[in-house]
Amino acid sequence: MKYILSIDVGTSNVRVMLINSLGEMVAISQKNLVTLHPYHGHTEMNPEKIISCTMDCVENALMKISATKQDILGIGISNARETTILWDKTTGKPLWNAILWNDVRSKDFCTKHQDKEEMIRKKTGLFLTSYGSATKIRWILNHGNIEKVENCLFGNINTYLLWKLTEGEVFATDATNAARTLLYNINTGEWDEELLNFFEIPTSILPKVKSNCEVYGYTSTQFFGAKIPICSMIGDAQSALFAAGCHEEGEAHLSLGTGGFLLKSTGKTRSYPKSPLATTIALQMKDGSPSYCEEGSVLSIGSVVEWLKTHMGIIRSAKEIEGLAYSVPDSFGVYFVPTIHGGGKKDGENMRGSFLGLSSSSNIGHICRAVLEGISFMLFDLFQSMKKESETKKLKCSGGVSENIFLMQMIANLLNVEIARSSNIELSAYGAAYLTGICLGVWKDKKEITSLFSCDREFTPSISKEDKDKMLANWKKAFSSTRSFSD
Repeated sequence: MKYILSIDVGTSNVRVMLINSLGEMVAISQKNLVTLHPYHGHTEMNPEKIISCTMDCVENALMKISATKQDILGIGISNARETTILWDKTTGKPLWNAILWNDVRSKDFCTKHQDKEEMIRKKTGLFLTSYGSATKIRWILNHGNIEKVENCLFGNINTYLLWKLTEGEVFATDATNAARTLLYNINTGEWDEELLNFFEIPTSILPKVKSNCEVYGYTSTQFFGAKIPICSMIGDAQSALFAAGCHEEGEAHLSLGTGGFLLKSTGKTRSYPKSPLATTIALQMKDGSPSYCEEGSVLSIGSVVEWLKTHMGIIRSAKEIEGLAYSVPDSFGVYFVPTIHGGGKKDGENMRGSFLGLSSSSNIGHICRAVLEGISFMLFDLFQSMKKESETKKLKCSGGVSENIFLMQMIANLLNVEIARSSNIELSAYGAAYLTGICLGVWKDKKEITSLFSCDREFTPSISKEDKDKMLANWKKAFSSTRSFSD
């Protein structure tokens, strides 16, 4: 039997899945990635560790079902977008650590050049923030002691992985990742000369942009151990949107991982939403025009839970927070504003998290409940912005954090929508696999992919308007206080 190999490189881990022709996962392997914080606001990762962890996961997944690399039909790649890597095209050595998407070292540059944001928004659909790849590229070129820029190559994780797997034979990216760099014009489908000049980035370091579903190249037999076609690459949030079957205008998906990403399809029409919503490419099939989506993000979701565990020592595992939240009837007046990675474009990258309403009666249950409620409040604010654009009555959801039942019910209560949680919580890996399958003829088209989505549980609103309004009023006070302090 042949399998599709899906490689999903996220913010905190690498996940490799083997998926059969029925769309079923038959094996999975996962390894955590070590995040480095050399300075305040700096978030990095060793690029070579990403490659070694990926290869370890490939071997482990195959071993679980006694398969070999010759049993792999094709490979798909999904990745955390905007994370930036520069390397030497001759030696293959990274010129700096990978700078992760949530790194904010370039925020002062963005503040200084806000007069350029309207031009950038028209071309890219994005805000000028430190999350875009262009500001990270500019920083590395300025600080990396690079002797010859003409020897540099830039890529997000997908491009770097593709280059490594093919031993430097293929240097390319896909439209969804290119669209998150602040350098790609989503109207023309090209790297934009005006943007390149503004960020002072040479065209020579940029990869060729391809669709999300085509044969990019073949793995090197020397490096990978077999010649296998690499048939799809796609940004993780868009990959989950695709796997959820959200192809029609108005259909939406919420990814709950390290961050929270709410995407709503707008079809073949590019929209111009107001802040805090961006617009970006959702999907581009070979020889076709792109589909677009609106996107809003909450930067601190799973990272808040990890912070409680690793840095604060309040919980021993991510699962524990759910039981502690249910151990109390309410948060006893405690509110948490979960902006430990900043508040994003709308609220400011300098914004930091805070607890409010603590008293001598506050306990660990109140704190954990306040954390999950705070995440829900942030998503509510985001959803309200999206509702102004068009009505969304049902929301599909996936991601590791979606396993938290308390959080899912809280989100349904506040958003006042029915939420369908995917049976396959890691949809980003499935999306890349499905696109690979379409490329190789395993599945026919997007309509067939939609039929593969299954829901393991639905969450419906179950809170009175009076209770909801009271909670939201207090939340607004807490958020306002935190924002004032940050300012």
